[in-house]
Amino acid sequence: MSYVSKIIVKADGKLHETDQKGTFDPGGDVAGEPEAIGGKLYHESTEAPGVLETNYLITKDTDLTLVNSMRGAVVKIEMDTGQRYMLRDASTIGTVKFDASGKSPWRIAGIAEEM
Repeated sequence: MSYVSKIIVKADGKLHETDQKGTFDPGGDVAGEPEAIGGKLYHESTEAPGVLETNYLITKDTDLTLVNSMRGAVVKIEMDTGQRYMLRDASTIGTVKFDASGKSPWRIAGIAEEM
């Protein structure tokens, strides 16, 4: 099993800080339930976005309204196995909330490509 070891998120010229840990699903073509018709097996598939789940590090300069409305970001992800991915046109899923711990769960989705 491989794990995320490095995350770089850049949107509108701003670098967003994360705790450099997380989970990543590269998405892509996802097969649905197979269906047998006339003795042949058919699959319908759907396209799923790549999704990164990490923690946003909240500092005194953090503007969560900008983070929550983030669109068109570029996210670079490096796995501990050396695989590298990029999420293009990435956007925040849901909202990031202020938390006393200084970090908050952050989900980002975009079109995943292996680099």
